[in-house]
Amino acid sequence: MRHAVDAIELLTIPAGTFWMGSPVDDADGFAQERPRHPQTIASDFLMARFPVTVAQWAQFRGVPDGYANVTWFEGLAVSATHRDSAMAPAFDEPDHPVQNVSWYEAMAFCRWLTVQWRESVRISAAQVVRLPSEAEWERAARGPTGGQDLYQRWAWGNTLTPQHANYVASDIGRTVAVGSHPHGRVPDWGVEDMIGNVWEWTSTKWVDDYEGYVPQDEAAGGENRVLRGGAWYFDHPLARCAFRGSDAPNYRNYRIGFRVVVAGT
Repeated sequence: MRHAVDAIELLTIPAGTFWMGSPVDDADGFAQERPRHPQTIASDFLMARFPVTVAQWAQFRGVPDGYANVTWFEGLAVSATHRDSAMAPAFDEPDHPVQNVSWYEAMAFCRWLTVQWRESVRISAAQVVRLPSEAEWERAARGPTGGQDLYQRWAWGNTLTPQHANYVASDIGRTVAVGSHPHGRVPDWGVEDMIGNVWEWTSTKWVDDYEGYVPQDEAAGGENRVLRGGAWYFDHPLARCAFRGSDAPNYRNYRIGFRVVVAGT
């Protein structure tokens, strides 16, 4: 099955230092994206080529040991009421990115998938499926062009068009199938749909800007979590590599989804 969880394609994002955020002379930049600063990703990691799809989410929802197993939610401060009131995707085509998923639910999916993939020996016992950190997300979205001397709003350059992504100028008014915008593929690294279609949850707790930036990525706590990538509803200033927003971890919306990474060796 093309959109079963075992069909999730993983691509290597190399370790390294890149320049995170936007410079003061980017007229579309926001205060929360500054100061632009060097950020180091210490180890290679694997990132899903696409966001998690409706069909992949349905697999988690449909198996007895999936969403209904409270074990996956332990330690996340999520209430039983939140689990019981899980929402269906607003746009339910199987190859579209899932939406209406809270951060808590995305975390539970990652925990479940870690066990599935370890049992099938797709990943080792030392590897874990999780949400990307905010820095990992931006590293992947920027691609090899993340150096100090070359600032680009997107991995391919400084122009966003409906050929690159599904955003408000595309005039579609909803999600589209993952992989519909190959012009927006990150050069060399291959990840797609980083911009537009749906916002993507990250593991990182929100801070107001990058002054003295020390990212906090642990699961504990009910603080807002960073969202990245923009969505079909938003225009290009909110659909840049540098833009960062946030919402409460129990929040659901028909413009918010997620993708997974695999870390460890």
